[in-house]
Amino acid sequence: MLKIFCPDFRFDSIASIPVEWLKKQQVERVILDVDNTLLPRDEVQLDADVLNWLELLRKNEIEIVLLSNNGGERLRKISEAAQIEAVSWAVKPMPWGF
Repeated sequence: MLKIFCPDFRFDSIASIPVEWLKKQQVERVILDVDNTLLPRDEVQLDADVLNWLELLRKNEIEIVLLSNNGGERLRKISEAAQIEAVSWAVKPMPWGF
């Protein structure tokens, strides 16, 4: 696999990434994949721990955008529930989609 697609860090879940660690890494903004990162591919409801983590990011002034290769009503519902802007049909991993 190409090295650019290999992660530098791994966590058990998105919500387990310590916000303090992100701040220490000088992360100012994050692009979050929706499917199989924030929630399983066919689900719409974000877990409370993910919503709490997203709120903690906002409180720590870390900007967030959701990114998906899909779109439509499902992504709109997720975006509204998370109160985060979403980019649909992003053509990941190609950079021109986002």
